[in-house]
Amino acid sequence: MIILSQRPCQPAHIDTYRSAVPGTSEATTYSTAQLAAGPQVIMATNIIPFLLIFAFLFLFIYMRLKKKRRIKASLSEVAAI
Repeated sequence: MIILSQRPCQPAHIDTYRSAVPGTSEATTYSTAQLAAGPQVIMATNIIPFLLIFAFLFLFIYMRLKKKRRIKASLSEVAAI
């Protein structure tokens, strides 16, 4: 286990990268991170609606089948009487 005081380097704050002079490694790292994060966020937000549609469709079908089974069970009880 690494003790916090023994870590090799302290992480830089995002402000260090944002305010970096253009052409430095910090500025390059920040622009690369911005370019990489954009498409990932868009892909995640595009996937979420489809997952929700399938989840609610499954729930809808499950509840309909459950209701039909309950009606059949109650009809068979009435017929048995």
